[in-house]
Amino acid sequence: TFHIGGAAQRGAEQNSVESAVDGTIKIENRNVVMDSRDLPIVMGRNTELVLLDTAGRERARHRVPYGAKLLLDEGGAIEKGQKLAEWDPYTIPVITEKAGTVKYLDLVDGISIREVTDEATGIASKVVTDWRQQPKGSDLKPRIALVDDKGEVVKLANGSDAMYYLSVDAILSIASGAEVRAGDVLARIPLESSKTRDITGGLPR
Repeated sequence: TFHIGGAAQRGAEQNSVESAVDGTIKIENRNVVMDSRDLPIVMGRNTELVLLDTAGRERARHRVPYGAKLLLDEGGAIEKGQKLAEWDPYTIPVITEKAGTVKYLDLVDGISIREVTDEATGIASKVVTDWRQQPKGSDLKPRIALVDDKGEVVKLANGSDAMYYLSVDAILSIASGAEVRAGDVLARIPLESSKTRDITGGLPR
């Protein structure tokens, strides 16, 4: 795919950022966790990649979204055209900051979750449904907890429990009982804008 100056990457579906220069990368507001492959996953909303040329001058800066995977870290050497970060433009990920075992809480088949099969891929996934509409569902708080070997809920760095509350339409990415590492995606929440975009004009209806 050939496009001039990265214009085709603009718009709502931008899913990566590439370097326009040879030089080094600086990461401002570096709020990340390292995933199982030792790549930094962005955990903040203000993280910026600052591109410096070989003379150390700032040439560009890119804000990267929460959940973006950085393909190199602070001080890394970059080349023109090199991919620096990538993300899913259609969903917001729910990311764990700690390792542990996944435990589903109030995620009840037929009440707060249902299985949905993607017609294109044939892959089935569990999706959170509107549990408040169900007679048995009004008191549920669908969430994923991380527990340790003793079954105790893992504590986050700020002292709170590793509990991740899920909204309607969240797609579960991990099975109950699975082991996860920091930086793993537990669920994805679809962005409404990607559903309502009109294919011809690219504008929300």
